[in-house]
Amino acid sequence: TTAWVAYELALRLLGDKGAAAHVYASALVHDVGKIGIDDAVLNKPAALTAEEFELIQQHPVMGRKIIDSIRFSDTVNDAVLYHHHRYDAKGYPAEGPAPGELPLSAAILAVADTFDAMTSDRPYRNGMSREQALAVMQEVAGSQLDPKVVEVFISLAPELDAAHEPEESL
Repeated sequence: TTAWVAYELALRLLGDKGAAAHVYASALVHDVGKIGIDDAVLNKPAALTAEEFELIQQHPVMGRKIIDSIRFSDTVNDAVLYHHHRYDAKGYPAEGPAPGELPLSAAILAVADTFDAMTSDRPYRNGMSREQALAVMQEVAGSQLDPKVVEVFISLAPELDAAHEPEESL
C-alpha cells in the first residue's frame, strides 16, 4: 500500500508518470536497510531501548548504501535516505536538508509510510483508524510532514479507500 499511495501522491504532485514511477520504486526499497537489524528488535512487542532505537535510526543510511550499486535515480536515493528526516529536519539521519527543504520524493514517501505505519498493526500496538491517522497527519503537517504533501494526501484519501494497486504498468 505504501508504494501505491506514494505513486498516486507523486503523480498528482509531479504530474509525470515517469517521475511517479521513481517514487514508487523508492517506496518498494525504502526499508531495505532494516535487513541489517536483528528481527528481535524489529518485532519487539515492547518499547525500544535507546540503543535499539539508535539501531533503527540507522536503517535509512544502511538502505542508501545497499542500493548504491543499483544506480537508482537521485529521486529514489533521496527518498530512501531522507524518508525519516522530517520536514522540520528534526528526524534522522541528523545530517540532511535544512528545514522545509526535504526532497519532494522523501516528503511523499514520508507521508505514505507514516499513514501505513499508523494504520497497520504492530507487535506493540493496534493500528489506528483511517480517521485517527488523517487527524494526526494534519496535526503534524509543517513539522514532521510536508504540509503540501499532506494536503494532497487528504484530498486523495477518499480514492484510497479501495486500496488497490495500480492496474496499468508503471
